[in-house]
Amino acid sequence: MRVIFIFIFLFSPSLALSATCGNVFHVQYGPYDYRSESNGKTLRVVEKRHFTKRVEELISGESTSEIMADLHYTLNKFPNHYRALLSLIKYDLRLDGKLPQTDVTFTQSVECYFQRAIQFRDNDWRIYQVYGMYFYSNKKYQQAIDEFIKASALHSSAEVDYSIGISYFKIGDYNESKEFAIKAYSNGYPLLGLKNMLLEKGVAIDNED
Repeated sequence: MRVIFIFIFLFSPSLALSATCGNVFHVQYGPYDYRSESNGKTLRVVEKRHFTKRVEELISGESTSEIMADLHYTLNKFPNHYRALLSLIKYDLRLDGKLPQTDVTFTQSVECYFQRAIQFRDNDWRIYQVYGMYFYSNKKYQQAIDEFIKASALHSSAEVDYSIGISYFKIGDYNESKEFAIKAYSNGYPLLGLKNMLLEKGVAIDNED
């Protein structure tokens, strides 16, 4: 049984990743839920000192010269801070997936920060939506679909349905893409990009049914 357990641990990406990303709850103060109004005062303090406009737009750090230090502080206190996660993704893209490593006890990667966010609040659909955006940005469309579907299972959203549809389009599955496009448009999604892309492939969408 021990041999089997070791084999599963070594060859399961999710288990291996969670083992290297630390415990999100091992923090002196917090962690706090970004969605909770009761944490508003704490959120304002953290954003004023660490997640300023300069940090969010990746211009410079606020508390130090290193942007990553302020992104880490923000996500350490508010693991599901969606805007900070989006900035982290953009920073990772800018640096070709090589985020700076500051003085923390785990490997600082986009994957780790999302694993920590999920560890903190696995019922927060927006975490999976933003994680899907990360994979989509890196042209990992099947992984993007997996995360978007997790978001959709927790919360009905035309925006998420559209994201699933366009991800299926990217891998050439036009039937699935059409299905989610219809769902998105029937729920009022305003952008016609996916509809036009499908039309170019000879796939018509009737979203009036």
